[in-house]
Amino acid sequence: MYDFLSIVMNAFGIIGLIISVISIFLIGSQVITATVISYTLLIIFLVLLSTQIILQKKAQLSQILKSSVSVFMIILFLVSSLYLTITYQDRIIKNNVYSGYRLINTMSTLLLIIEIFIFYGAMQTNEFKTNHLIPNMYSICLILLSLINIVSITCLGIMLKYFYTDG
Repeated sequence: MYDFLSIVMNAFGIIGLIISVISIFLIGSQVITATVISYTLLIIFLVLLSTQIILQKKAQLSQILKSSVSVFMIILFLVSSLYLTITYQDRIIKNNVYSGYRLINTMSTLLLIIEIFIFYGAMQTNEFKTNHLIPNMYSICLILLSLINIVSITCLGIMLKYFYTDG
């Protein structure tokens, strides 16, 4: 059963990651569709990963919480980004957004891709394979990148809400 869950979980992560990379190069309504699909798949991947961590019976609660924080921060970023993308999709499609929006959005997507690669690295460690816990060094790195990404999504939200242009 674990092998099947692991394959399904990795498939969601890999497909979401590939679509995220492709979404960097798209414009208009295609970027909205690609972003929604990729972020939804990545949310499913991270929820399955966090479920695997939380259901861990061999570890103490503090270890489980430490490993889960980085996963939940990325889920928070993805949900916030999905909300902004769906709420302001008309402005994004018509390119009625601040000129720096595309740059910060691309940077945010690249940070997300780096975070997912770090997750895959953490999943290959012996600690994750035996205890289903993310090692401390990976967790700290993920938390720092997630904080940067949350700040960038906050900037994107401000840009989308208050800096409307006529195109």
